Amino acid sequence: MYANRNLGEVRKKIYIIHEYGAKRHFIAIDDRLRSEGYHIIYTNLNFTKRFIKAILKMSVKDLMSIPRDLRNLALYLFSNDRAIIAIAPLNLWAAVFIFSKNRHTYFTSWIDWRRGMYPHARSNVILEIIWKIYINQIHAACVTEKSAHKLQTMGAKSLAVGHAVETVDLKENVKIPKSVAFVGRIEKEKGILDLIEIINSTLSAGFTFHVMGDGSLKKLLETSCRNSKAEIIMYGHIGENDVMNVLKNCEFLLSLSQRNPKTNWEELFGINIIQGMSAGCNVVTLPAPGPSEIISDGINGHIVEDAESALRILNNGYDVSLAKAASECVKYNYSYKAVADKWLRVLSNISVKA
Repeated sequence: MYANRNLGEVRKKIYIIHEYGAKRHFIAIDDRLRSEGYHIIYTNLNFTKRFIKAILKMSVKDLMSIPRDLRNLALYLFSNDRAIIAIAPLNLWAAVFIFSKNRHTYFTSWIDWRRGMYPHARSNVILEIIWKIYINQIHAACVTEKSAHKLQTMGAKSLAVGHAVETVDLKENVKIPKSVAFVGRIEKEKGILDLIEIINSTLSAGFTFHVMGDGSLKKLLETSCRNSKAEIIMYGHIGENDVMNVLKNCEFLLSLSQRNPKTNWEELFGINIIQGMSAGCNVVTLPAPGPSEIISDGINGHIVEDAESALRILNNGYDVSLAKAASECVKYNYSYKAVADKWLRVLSNISVKA
């Protein structure tokens, strides 16, 4: 059971140590801590990949960020400062952080810790033993209730914190009839083949599809839908503020993510979903783990089994009551304040020696 303690009792410095630079995942707690006078130090662990990428790009800036992050990592390890550690299951770095787990919070969205189900199908007996020790009694901030519950069964003290999104006043929205948004990577695992099927259906005539994102299947999407009777607007990769501006005018958001059996990737949350809900879209999603936890079918969105079912929802028309319920859900569960409050419950229980 988590209880709040005054974070001001310890030094005002917190490290956020991560693998892939997704600062957006920490936006709520970052804003809250900075408002309380904390110094947030981001540290990226992908040293080898970043070195190779910097050499290939001939980027001095990227190259110089590596010794900076190595220095930050060393400063954390040899201090009494606190940290948030975001690394994938079975990552070797756990062998290092295991010695400081009394003063850091582990952040994860992973839900299936069975052998062979780790990211990229990793499997290593020694690493599994290390991670079993690492997870036991650690404080963990999890993206969903599913991931929090799983870590609890493994001995962790975990709490679901979710992700945060801007909240929108629906009265300011102007919804354009038959407007549908898609936000995400244009890849097979994001449901692009289903999106192509939906756009090319005769039932999509008169609809406008706003596709925000980029990826390896962008050309396939463009060429396959060339003769569609629906209008398609391709935005490429755009910033979050621009995404929200588009969503405010769209009636629907499609989320079509599917599990990739080769890498074990699946949609464990879906920031695009809470963006759409906040903007008053009727979200139509396939039953992936994350979306199924966010969406209550028929109450604040729709969970469908396939592209054909998604098309039927689109043709049933925009549901205002559904949009209002979705907006309220976001304000209560995924606003900056709601998510930051949950983060603080976890962070305030990490012990640090004076």
